[in-house]
Amino acid sequence: MPVLVAAALLPSVHAQPHKIAAGVRPMGRPAGPVEKLAKLPPDERKKKLEQLPPERRAKVEQQLEKFKKLPSEEQERLKRQAEFFQKLPPQQQQAFRQGMRQFSQLPEARQASLRAELNTLSHIPDAQRRARMNSDEFRNKYTAAEKQILDKLSPAYPVD
Repeated sequence: MPVLVAAALLPSVHAQPHKIAAGVRPMGRPAGPVEKLAKLPPDERKKKLEQLPPERRAKVEQQLEKFKKLPSEEQERLKRQAEFFQKLPPQQQQAFRQGMRQFSQLPEARQASLRAELNTLSHIPDAQRRARMNSDEFRNKYTAAEKQILDKLSPAYPVD
């Protein structure tokens, strides 16, 4: 089974703070392979999980439990976003993954600020997104590194 893709991280950017499930890291919600495993009959799921190294298996099982506890509408949204990510060209997927790694290294307060900006950028057409990112307000609000992260992440978000 492939490593959980960065698409699993997509939902958290769109999520409002009140939608974040207890115990689920804001930028690490389950999706992709986890939600696929959740749909399998228990015996097939068990076989797939047994193929994983013990540490990996424990992590996937934990993510599965978190995914199952989410409301069905949230699970469906995660599925749509994972499908969207899988359809992106490999180069865009890689840029997104790199942006997510950089994002995760930011302080929590800056993550919150970028998360809010990504939510805005994800709901506007590409031309407006580019105009916003080239505005003086945008340039003054974010560091060069943060602008780079937003540039890598914003095109990869589907509009809900």
